[in-house]
This record gives sequence, C-alpha cells and structure tokens, in this order.
Amino acid sequence: MNKFKIEQDNNRGRKVIATEECRKGQLLFQEESFVSIPLESFLQDNKYCYLCCAPNVSGTIVNTATVADQTTPAPQSTFIQCNYGCSMYFCGSDCANDMTHQLECSFVNKFIQSALDFNCDISMSLLGLRTIIKNKLDEEKYKQTVGNLSVQKDNFIKNNKAIIDRYYQLIDVIIDQLVKENTAENILSIFNREEYTNVICSIMINSFAGISNDFRRLPISNGFFYQAALLNHNCEPNSLFFIQKNVLQMVAVQDVKPGQQLLDCYTDLLTPTLERQKNLIKSKNFVCDCSRCTSPTENDRFFSSIECVFCSFTQGNNSNATDANNTSKYYVSPKVIYNWETQSFSTTWRCNNRSCSGQANSREIMSLVQQVDSFHELLNNKELLTVDSNTIDPYGQFLKQLSKFESGILNKLHPNHYCCLLYNLRLSKVYEYLTSTADSLEYLLWSVSHYKEVSRIVESVIRHPSSEAIDSFYHLGRISEKCLLSLIHQRNAFTDQEMIDRLNVEIKKYLELIATSYQKSSDLATICYGDSNTKSMLLKELSLKSNMNKLSL
Repeated sequence: MNKFKIEQDNNRGRKVIATEECRKGQLLFQEESFVSIPLESFLQDNKYCYLCCAPNVSGTIVNTATVADQTTPAPQSTFIQCNYGCSMYFCGSDCANDMTHQLECSFVNKFIQSALDFNCDISMSLLGLRTIIKNKLDEEKYKQTVGNLSVQKDNFIKNNKAIIDRYYQLIDVIIDQLVKENTAENILSIFNREEYTNVICSIMINSFAGISNDFRRLPISNGFFYQAALLNHNCEPNSLFFIQKNVLQMVAVQDVKPGQQLLDCYTDLLTPTLERQKNLIKSKNFVCDCSRCTSPTENDRFFSSIECVFCSFTQGNNSNATDANNTSKYYVSPKVIYNWETQSFSTTWRCNNRSCSGQANSREIMSLVQQVDSFHELLNNKELLTVDSNTIDPYGQFLKQLSKFESGILNKLHPNHYCCLLYNLRLSKVYEYLTSTADSLEYLLWSVSHYKEVSRIVESVIRHPSSEAIDSFYHLGRISEKCLLSLIHQRNAFTDQEMIDRLNVEIKKYLELIATSYQKSSDLATICYGDSNTKSMLLKELSLKSNMNKLSL
C-alpha cells in the first residue's frame, strides 16, 4: 500500500489516505488472504478448493464463438479428495498437503458436527478453526496482519449475543471432547474459547465474500484479508474489490486525489437506507453517517420514495423528482435514525415539497408504506418463486398476486424505488423461464423490457462503475440475443416482403441493443476488473462479435 498511508481517526479508529493520485480503473493493491474457505453450501462438493477456493474448471464453460449462453466441454477436473479423514476437495496436491490443512484435518468433522448441533454457520466455524491453526504456524504474520484488526467483541456481543453464545457452546464442546480423548497438551493448547470467539468476531466484522465469476453473483467464499479491512465504509465508495481464489484486488472506481480517504462499501448498495443500516449495525457494529444515508432521498436516488398523497400533480417543477415519463411529482421519503439507547431504528416520512399540507408519518403515508412492505414481501416470496419441471402453472400464483400490486401501489412508487428494481428483476427472470415452457416471442420481449429497466435502475442507484451494472448489461445483451434469434426465425418463415421488411427493422434494433449492452458491460468490466480478467476478456469477445453482427446487416 505504498500509494497510501494509514492515519488514526477519532470516529473509525483508523483511515487509509491516498498519498498520490489514483485514476478510475487503477489497481490500488492486491493481497492474498490470511485464510479463506468456501461457503457452507459449497463445502462438501468439488466446486471450489477447500483451501484456496479455486473454482473447479470441470463441467462446462462459455463458448464465446457462439451465443452467450451456449457451452462446450471444459477440461477434465484436476480436483482431488483428502484421504486423511475430512474428505474435502482440493484443487491439487499443494493445497491438499498444505501444513495448515494437515493440522486442521482431524478436527474438521468435529467442528462440522458441533456447528450443526448449535446452529452455527459451518463455514464460519471452520474458518475460525483454520485461523487459529495458521496463527500457531505463522504467529508473526498473524500479529502483523489480521491479528491486528479490531475485534469489537463487546459491541458484537451487545448486538448479536445469541449468535456468539452458540460459538461459545461449539468451542466448549470441542474442548471437552478433546480432553476426554486424552489429546496431547500441545494440541489441546491450540483451542482456547476466548481466542476462538475473538477470531469469530473479527472474521464476522472484517472478512470479505468472494462472488462467482459467472454473472449470477453467487457468494461462494469467505476470506480474512488485512489491508482491505483497513478501508472505512461509505455508501458512496470510491473503490471496489473482487476476489479470485484467495486473492483480493482493490480497484479505484472514481478518481482519488492525494489526501482523499479511500472508501469501500461493506453492504449491498442495491438495498435502501434502512436495510443497509440494519445490516451494518448487526454485522459491523456501527451506523453509517455518509451523505447517502443521511439524505431521505439518498442523494436524489429516490430509492425508497413514494408519491405524496397530499400534493397535486404538477408539470415542469424542477425542484422535485422526475418520473420515468419526464413529468414531475412530489414524493415522500424516509429519514432513518438509530437510537443507541433503545438499539432500534425509526423512520420519519416527509414530502420533498416544502409547501406540502401533509404531516410527517401521517396515517395516509403510513398506509402506503404498509402496502410497499406487502409488495416487497411478495417479491421475496421464495415459495412462489421456486419452480421446477414438475411445477403445474409455473409462476401462476405469483403473477396472480402480483397483478393486485401492479394496479395499486406500483404506480405510486418512484421509478427508482427498490421495489421497482425487484419487480423488474423478478419478471425478467419469470418471463425468460416461461419461454422454455412455451416458445413465445412475447415472453422474450417482456423479459427484455424488464431487463432494460433493471439496468437503468442499477445505473441510477450505483453511480460508479460496479459489478452489479456489469452483470445487468450482460444479461440484457444475453436475453436480447434470444429475442433476436426468435425474430430471425419468424422472418425466415415469411414470404410476404412487407412483413420481412418490418421484421428486419426490429432485427436491426435488437442488433443495436445487443452491441450496446455488451459494449457497456465490457467497458465497465475493464474498469472494475482490468483487461486480463477472465470475465473482462469474455465480455470483450461478446462485444466485438455483436458489433460485427450489427455491421454485417
């Protein structure tokens, strides 16, 4: 981190300050984790290495020579299974025979069982084990890196006592078992309940999640990194990180001037202020006071804003929010406050029209808020959103219930509202799925329309280059390719020249949309991940191919 210096901060403990100018897209630093581990759902299969979290290349890979969702056979897997007792999978003999794993191996199944018994996260429990084992192997490195990070155990217990109590129970049972088994003293000394729970607290506060590299944004791993953990949080960050295997790279997504603080985001930027704050107080023990969080409209994003029921519809007023039709409306938005004494949040809903006759948190406003909550609950209803090949009338109940909100509260939300984002995201996937059950161009057209809106909202809410925008534009290009193929198939079935000409006009529009979407995704990926990243190279190929297709028409 020679481009930066660490300074003390009265509020945050420390901060990282740039000592030289860093340009958008510049790699700020990279580091290997002290320890990493796959998340619980990937632990006992062969998708990710149990030690370094390298992905298994077996199965299928994207073939960029054809449309984006076609695949070709990938190289045969080189993953091997541990033969010493834990049965975990590794990317090769180097990881399988690593000294850290050699020492942890005989304890892995004990920790898994104890984690199950006390409802602890298995991956977190094993990462704690791996950390204390590696600490014994390289104590100096531990002290100089992750062992030097803030634990905040007292605050963590205050906010998450039930969680940490379960980990106390887990380690107590492990120690009791080892004592009963007459474990050698030098081995038994590795396991200390306070040290283990301190490590668990530190991991929960300071660790970083790795995301799948396949445009699905699946959390796949958890890594304990030191340098990245030094960066303070802000919901208007100037940097982002991505993780490949057990290596984290931090990249500037805005220009950073000398003397400016380097800021990361610890939470999901596509959630509203109240949800971000709840997540931060629970997982990181602080409340964010950035400009986005302290602004009821989230710095004019209007991500939680609802049309004011008291203000009349007006035209051309530049002091209020503008909706998707470029007309003006007044909106009520929530001011979120955390009470440290009661440890609870409160929201005060007010209109952005200073002349509004309505009172804050009036009965009429709160009635709308309740409708939004019900809408949000439906959009997250896993039961209604889970279908398979045996499902009768897939998504039928979901679409039926959704129609009630489409004719009601949906029209009262700002177009950037987080429920609008979820609504369009859900329907883009629903209609894409339905094309597999009924070969309907109409479903594809609807899916494209919703993907367009998802991409627009993502860019409106996250105003810097982001992985979320990369994936949104990729999916818009991908589903548009499906629509293009369907249009070409229809055109080729016609003999009427007038109809062929009409379809050619539509085909040209979709070729343009595909090229624009992939180009946008590729440009953003180059900034966020660099030119040599696998995802960046794939998107560049897709962009070049789509531009060639556009020019060939």
